[in-house]
Amino acid sequence: MPIIPNPLATLPLSGFPDRGPTLTPSGRLWPNGEFSQGYRRTPGDEPLDTRSLADSWGDEQGGQGAIAPLNLVNVPNSHKNLAQRGELGITTYGRRMLRNGVYTLRERFPNRPLTFCTLSVPPLPGDGRRELAGAWGEVVRQTIQWLSRSLIRRGLPPYILSCSEIQPERLAAGLGAYLHLHLVWANPPRYSEGWGVDVEALRAWWTKLLRRLLCDPSIPIPNIKLLEVKGDVSKEMSKYLSKGCSVLTEASQDLGLENMPRTWWNMSGPLRRLIKNAFIAGYPVGQLLLEWIEFNRGQGEEGLFLWVRDIYADLDDRRVQLGTTGQLTRDLNREAHSLLVSA
Repeated sequence: MPIIPNPLATLPLSGFPDRGPTLTPSGRLWPNGEFSQGYRRTPGDEPLDTRSLADSWGDEQGGQGAIAPLNLVNVPNSHKNLAQRGELGITTYGRRMLRNGVYTLRERFPNRPLTFCTLSVPPLPGDGRRELAGAWGEVVRQTIQWLSRSLIRRGLPPYILSCSEIQPERLAAGLGAYLHLHLVWANPPRYSEGWGVDVEALRAWWTKLLRRLLCDPSIPIPNIKLLEVKGDVSKEMSKYLSKGCSVLTEASQDLGLENMPRTWWNMSGPLRRLIKNAFIAGYPVGQLLLEWIEFNRGQGEEGLFLWVRDIYADLDDRRVQLGTTGQLTRDLNREAHSLLVSA
């Protein structure tokens, strides 16, 4: 049998293969400058292993003495799969999507006033409240769909964001748990053109929707409220959301956990795509953020950031830093997007 030459024999190779994984910086930068910086696990050089798959299975699972390295994916989480989706209220991701939805509307339409709309539910018996809560996902879907079509007919962008809330005042008064809906969209640039959506048409449609879903034509006409956004509407929505989260346990006892909303925020598809397309993520983001974070630590104050906070996890009686989250200043956010998009 002829001898097959070694193709690596003439190459100037030295050192040893890296048998362990390495961690490289990774990050995500949101349109409004909020960020998360951490580390992504990259595998090391694959060693030659002549053992059978059955023999090596324990190592791949972290057994046989081989413990899987810590990364942002395999950190132990004692709460995993214990809570129903939505049971703990709005998620950090949901809050960020809402804040960036408002930011996107402000940036794209600086001369258009924003509507802050509240759609309330009229007095209902307990069975009606539970049935409506169980169908709340459909309520939100149809509402955003109707508003989108109404805005398009007026020549306005169908960019709508929403959050749901348990009304704590009614619950505290012993009236039961009631959901209601907050929505934001952009109006025409001139005040003389109104809200962008006819108020009475919206009230009539909202009434019809509730009566149809509950099969009850006697449901009273509900209250709706439209206000012009004067300040930071994302903070206003956060106020409502924090109020609602404080009474989730009591509300679930009244409505039934199975009827609680699975998500507390939503937005129209076009606005969702705008935000997601503006994400910048990956190694370049993580590396840039890491450099700025390390530089900022020597300043003794937030400096480069509107706010910044390290993320820790407890592992085997040790406190391990997983990464950092925060928000860049407006000028630094623009610089970061300029650097990363052109890279």
